[in-house]
Amino acid sequence: SSCQGVGRHPGGAAGGGVTMTTPRMRTAEGALAVIKAADPGTAVTLRFIRGLIKTGTVPHVPVGRKKLVDVDRLLDYLKGENYEKT
Repeated sequence: SSCQGVGRHPGGAAGGGVTMTTPRMRTAEGALAVIKAADPGTAVTLRFIRGLIKTGTVPHVPVGRKKLVDVDRLLDYLKGENYEKT
């Protein structure tokens, strides 16, 4: 299968290697749901997230008519942490 080894560095965690996590890819609506679950009083809106995706501020992956965003990269951006556009 072409997915073998996805998310793991050779040697695995037991071998002292680095374990990579699978990105949490969500639509703008799904990303907002994740944010609201963590902070019900958030001021972040669906329009704001869609704007970040549209301008390329937060990268996305087009899947049909949908655009998926990595929720953790979006959260890093919102926290003002080291964020690199790719």
